[in-house]
Amino acid sequence: MRVLMTQRTPSQEWMRSARLAARIVRPGPQVSPAKAYDVVEGLRAAGHRAAELVPELAGLPAPTGLLSHVSVVDRRGWTITAARSMDHLLGLSTAHAVEGKPDPTDVTSGVEVMATLTFLSQRILGQFDPFGPSLATSPPPADTSVADPQPANASAQATSSTPPGNLVLVAPNVLATQRAMVVDFDDFALWIALHEQTHALQFHHAPWLATYMKDKAGELINGFPTESSLFDWVRAVASVLRGGPSVFDHVLDTAQRNTLSSVLAVMSVLEGHADTVMDNVSHRDIPSARALRRRFDARRNALTRRQEIIGRLLGAHLKSDQYRVGARFVRHVMSTAGPDTFHQIWRSPDHMPTTTELDEPDTWIARIAH
Repeated sequence: MRVLMTQRTPSQEWMRSARLAARIVRPGPQVSPAKAYDVVEGLRAAGHRAAELVPELAGLPAPTGLLSHVSVVDRRGWTITAARSMDHLLGLSTAHAVEGKPDPTDVTSGVEVMATLTFLSQRILGQFDPFGPSLATSPPPADTSVADPQPANASAQATSSTPPGNLVLVAPNVLATQRAMVVDFDDFALWIALHEQTHALQFHHAPWLATYMKDKAGELINGFPTESSLFDWVRAVASVLRGGPSVFDHVLDTAQRNTLSSVLAVMSVLEGHADTVMDNVSHRDIPSARALRRRFDARRNALTRRQEIIGRLLGAHLKSDQYRVGARFVRHVMSTAGPDTFHQIWRSPDHMPTTTELDEPDTWIARIAH
């Protein structure tokens, strides 16, 4: 018989692991206070400027209010923000044991959460969190390299009129990547912000999307028939990090594979569409846009050990393939059937393409036309 401990909820265990990850993550480039201030302000300005540009670039109506809240964080701050978002996605705050289902606390195994957040915190440049600005983290301690100087109670000040999404830009990662690519910082900051604000616009025009992603995450977790099978997932993740095969190969059943396949198809559309929107930016707004595209694509194509691990972890194409497959689908539909046909994709989950239709966009066009 399993004895459930009442001292900590799954959410508290999850956040405890996130705080531990925040303690050990490497801070990134060390800069002067003046430089840190310029980086943070430059990223915040880029986030707001991108929100102004994206609706016209995407050919979609702009929201009546702000498109998203903009937060600039360091790596430590990102681990907390990401953990809060995952907490909401998995419903850990309201989770409880159900007879015949795995205990949700097993999802929050501290070592795995800490390792994953630490790993990802050094790679993420920016992301749009559809679950709301209340998840925006307060700034980390003052000894970090680049942090957002917004008030510690900024998230608590959010009201019902606050936009339902949070654009998070990870300052040290943007700065390190900009330096490695040897590109203009302001151009690069706006380039990254445009991509993420496109996601904000997508969620605005597809109000069902956040709930859809949350439901699919629940299906994956609830698809494990026993607690031991959920532990198998944890072991498979650990195996991947040691160089083993995909978790698909040993853990997921047919229903779970279909669920994840649907999620990956949606992600391909979101990423591919964001890529095509970025290509519409004018030379006036980003003078080095063409150079950025060449160098960013080269960066995506340069497979590193970490990217290979992520590819095996997902049991699918690397994220760079998601961009390519999704962008190819979007461009074909736009050029063949027109923007109005493509934008029907935001109307409901049924209008999203299947994995087969991603490779055969004419099949999707024919289905939507009927």
